[in-house]
Amino acid sequence: ALCIETRPDICSEKEIKRMLEFGATRCELGVQIIDDKIYKKVNRGHSVSDVIKATKRLKDAGFKVGYHLMPGLPLSNPKKDLQLFRKLFSSQDFKPDQIKIYPCQVLPGSELAEWYKNGKYEPYSTEELVKVLTAMKLSVPHYCRIMRIMREIPPKYMIAGTKRIDLRKVLNE
Repeated sequence: ALCIETRPDICSEKEIKRMLEFGATRCELGVQIIDDKIYKKVNRGHSVSDVIKATKRLKDAGFKVGYHLMPGLPLSNPKKDLQLFRKLFSSQDFKPDQIKIYPCQVLPGSELAEWYKNGKYEPYSTEELVKVLTAMKLSVPHYCRIMRIMREIPPKYMIAGTKRIDLRKVLNE
C-alpha cells in the first residue's frame, strides 16, 4: 500500500484523484491539533474546517486516514491537548484510522526557538509529556492504530522539549 502525506488544505478532489492514480490507499494529514487559534499563532496555514473537509473527502474516496498530532504547541496545555485529542474520536468530523504523535520540540532556526529564547514559549517537561501521552494512549479507540510516538530527532539538534526519543517504550513500561 502506498501512503501519501499532505496538508489538510492541499487535499482537494483533484489531489485525491491523483493519489488514487498513484495507487495510494492511505493518506496522512498534518493535523497537529484541532484549534484555529493555535493554527493562526503558529502560522500553520490551514483551519479545522480544512481538516474536516479533507478527512471526509479521503474517507469518501476509500482511503485509510492518518493524522499527525502535536501536543505541546504554543497556546495549548495538557488539559486542552487531551480534550482536543479525545474530540478527534468522539466527533464524526474526524475519527482517524491511525495516528502519529509528535510532541512539540524546539529546533534551531525556527520561530519557536525565538519564542523559547525570549520566554514566550515553554515546552512540556518530560514528566508532563509522559502524563499527557499516557492519557492520550489510553483514550485511543480499538480501531485506531498508533503508528508512532516521537520523532527520532537526535537530541543534539534540539534546543528544548523532551530529548527522550524512546518515549513510546517508556509509556509501555
